[in-house]
Amino acid sequence: MKVADYPPEKSTEELFYWPYLVKPDMNRIAMIGTEHMALDKIIPEGIDLNIIYPETSWYDLLNLAFIPDSGRVIRNDPIGFLKSNIIKYDAIIVNRGALVSLSGKRLETEYFINLCRDNLNTGGLLCFNVQAYHGNWRKDLTTRLAGLYNLISNKFPDIDFIPGDNLMIMAGQSIDLTPDTILSRYQSMNIESPIFNQRYIRSKLNPFNKSHFQESLETTTRKADPQDIGYGLSYYLSQTGSNMLMSLEQWRNYYYITILSLILLTIALGKFRIVINVSHLNILYFGSISLAIELVAMYKIQMIGGYLYIILGILIGLFMIGMAGGSYLGSLLMKSHNLPKTLVRWLNITLGIMICLSLLTAIVQSNQVILLIIIGLAGFSGGMGYAIGSLKSDSQAGIPYGIDLMGGIIGTLIGLGILFGELRIGHYFLAMAIIGIILLANKQAFIEVLVRTGRLIRHT
Repeated sequence: MKVADYPPEKSTEELFYWPYLVKPDMNRIAMIGTEHMALDKIIPEGIDLNIIYPETSWYDLLNLAFIPDSGRVIRNDPIGFLKSNIIKYDAIIVNRGALVSLSGKRLETEYFINLCRDNLNTGGLLCFNVQAYHGNWRKDLTTRLAGLYNLISNKFPDIDFIPGDNLMIMAGQSIDLTPDTILSRYQSMNIESPIFNQRYIRSKLNPFNKSHFQESLETTTRKADPQDIGYGLSYYLSQTGSNMLMSLEQWRNYYYITILSLILLTIALGKFRIVINVSHLNILYFGSISLAIELVAMYKIQMIGGYLYIILGILIGLFMIGMAGGSYLGSLLMKSHNLPKTLVRWLNITLGIMICLSLLTAIVQSNQVILLIIIGLAGFSGGMGYAIGSLKSDSQAGIPYGIDLMGGIIGTLIGLGILFGELRIGHYFLAMAIIGIILLANKQAFIEVLVRTGRLIRHT
């Protein structure tokens, strides 16, 4: 069991000394994501330090002798703390590691940067320390770091950075990282460190190193959605030792070609014949869009609260309750005296609901109540759409069920594409709303199917 993981002392000293050299007059600082850095050994007595720990129950299990003095520790969610804080800081230092969850992505959004800026004194300093692997960046890591750098630069008058294994981004009213200035301050402040010395400072501020990083940071990247954690997923999946799953770009390999060939061969030998009609397209649409809406709404709720451990069962249950309610109501419609018109009317209502949900999912960001309603209505619309669309296939129940499952697979892949950053939330749900409008307009063929089905039911 891994109880504690203390990083090299160099990382600890860099995290404090670089901001200290840029702003020597700092008196009050806040540190986020640094609870494991053992910073108390190097911070001077005159500086008031607050370390923001996430609110976690396991904190009480730790030996208090191994963590900073309780007067310096604030147990609160970082976003919750910054929203309620009334005392300004001279510097806020945020330490970021690998991006493997939406909980971590919350600390790299425009909303969080604005909160940090609002909690700084005039002339205050914001520092982001992010793993950068000496500038050897994949495309998704470039998107993350360049996007974060550009986002911070838009919020502050001046910005600069220190290259290396970690990228230290500094922003404020005026940032002076010229080697002569930093070395002069280092000597006057009498900093004693066998690692963080003058030779080390010169190597880090070497113009060649900075130009290499500057070129990457100035790379034009598309604006990422808040739910885009593509680099983190690549990093996480790479730990399994499987290169097959490191990126969507690598999915074109012999594993998938083999599986696809087997599926096509099975279909050819089995002589399957499936006639796709409007009702099947409706089932596919409702199956894919309802699950995609559920997943994206979950992503957004996690971005608000940070964790889904407790509420996850509630969200899935809410979706399933909506689906059961929609399916049950769809079965009651079969008792209608004018079955075709009734089903078409309810199909129009269900498609209208799904179109509105698609647009709301693209727009709503931080209202949990609306997101919960969206999840429930997505389940309801999916259940109703399946019940109506599967009426024609009562004698072949496996066909609509298989189409619905295929829609669910598509919705899951869409959710994965959004996390990888390959799909934009706004673009996708706008496209789904347009497809819903097309299906809503194409009612004539569906009416003809329902009329024939109604005659068959009455004859039976």
